[in-house]
Amino acid sequence: MIGENEYLGQGFVDSWQRYPEETAIVVDDNHYTYADLGTRSLAVKEILNSEEISNTENVGLLTGKSIGAYAGILGTLFAGKAYVPMKPDHPIERNREILENSSVDTLLIDHAGIENLPALLREVDVPITVGTLPSVDNDQREDLEELIDSETINIATPPTTKKGPDTDILPDVSSKETAYILFTSGSTGRPKGVPITHQNVRSYLKHTWRTYEFHSSDRFSQFFDLTFDLSVHDMFVCWGVGGSLHVVPDDNKMAPGQFINDRDITVWFTVPSTAMFMSQFSQLKPNTYPELRYSFFCGEALSGRLASMWQKAAPNSIVENLYGPTEATIATARYRWQPDESIEYCENGITPIGEMFPHQQREIFSRDGDIVEQGEEGELYIAGPQVFDGYIERPKANKESFAEISGTRWYRTGDLVREDDGGRLHFISRIDNQIQIRGHRVELLEIEATIRDIVESEMVAAVGWPIEEGIAQSVQAFIVPEGKVSTKEVIQECETELPDYMVPKEIHLIEEMPLNVNGKIDRKHLMSILSKSHE
Repeated sequence: MIGENEYLGQGFVDSWQRYPEETAIVVDDNHYTYADLGTRSLAVKEILNSEEISNTENVGLLTGKSIGAYAGILGTLFAGKAYVPMKPDHPIERNREILENSSVDTLLIDHAGIENLPALLREVDVPITVGTLPSVDNDQREDLEELIDSETINIATPPTTKKGPDTDILPDVSSKETAYILFTSGSTGRPKGVPITHQNVRSYLKHTWRTYEFHSSDRFSQFFDLTFDLSVHDMFVCWGVGGSLHVVPDDNKMAPGQFINDRDITVWFTVPSTAMFMSQFSQLKPNTYPELRYSFFCGEALSGRLASMWQKAAPNSIVENLYGPTEATIATARYRWQPDESIEYCENGITPIGEMFPHQQREIFSRDGDIVEQGEEGELYIAGPQVFDGYIERPKANKESFAEISGTRWYRTGDLVREDDGGRLHFISRIDNQIQIRGHRVELLEIEATIRDIVESEMVAAVGWPIEEGIAQSVQAFIVPEGKVSTKEVIQECETELPDYMVPKEIHLIEEMPLNVNGKIDRKHLMSILSKSHE
């Protein structure tokens, strides 16, 4: 048995013991207590520990956000295995690569996973055992099982009697073993597997519980897709304190204001793009969300204008900007918004990413490999207990992503940052998002900040296009206008504020900003729009 402080599922089990009849999760307006979710999870554990598949190490979850999916995550952990989440509506080729790269030979599915399952299994070259997860409705579950091959192992219906947690729930695994595997996009187009250990994620959780005053009466949002590492924060921060987790329906994601108030959410976590949409839909008016105690943002640059608007809309909320790559487990730095002074610290209109967590190390290195002076830009390197050991079966990527310096193994984030004279870190750009025009390095965030000020709208994105051999021929900007916008006048104003090589060649007015599966602005899609329009 590992120490109680080093196992990802420990927090849920503790809350199950303390608050068995309190709500653990609300999915599709259905409330499930800690005992409900716990017993469903034990059903998953039971089948995963059965003789037929007990040797499985990594378990795939092809699910939507159903109660079965959350039981699948916990049950997989209780069985001492790692969970590998996949989206049913992702391209079959991507899900195939995830299955094969993570050595998954057991796949658990819910209602959302069944539709694309046959096509996926036809593309997989290794034997896969498929099991159906406990679902909300037994009749629905039976209908689902009829569509499964007769050779499939089917997971038993969860016990109807309430079974309390005991010491047998927690597996005998090392804190160094993998808790989950997530896949990030690779520069080659192939997803890269990021295995996160129990120690990695518990280090993050312990810091979070110490830093914030969460309690069992808090109502947490579950906004992020289960394939996105911020979902781990959603689930396990909440369950570790005995709170209730409220799953945001997909049709509420662009404008979740009513959801926040209807559910009396007290702890909210999302990407800045969501707040941008809420601003567009007039959902950030002052004092709109008085019940919020904490508001977390992560995954994208948070503009100072947006942070200020959110603070006014949620006046009783602590607004935190979190920063961190998946490879360093959810987040490694934070900045707390101060209404009276923070706007002065924004650079290019962007909120600082603040200071590193005290148990993490960081250095800023120049392109030549030297530590930069305070105030200078450089690439952020991270070391510490949250940093993963390396990508699965990607030796070249590991060689490029890690550096051994003075006995410390550093993860290279690929993010350009600067430390100001107050010790605050500022995100400048992704190294691979910088573009070169006429010999100049151009920061797209600076261009976006200028346009936001001109049009007084957050819905702005800039890209370099076309790009040939790493050099952009021009800057192209996209705006979702909140009122009447003259693209000619915007360009003219940009000419008065930006060097000529940074002025957008064209500005495109669009009805909505495209988002990727994680809710971030989909810049690849914007570039595909440009490509199609110039064919």
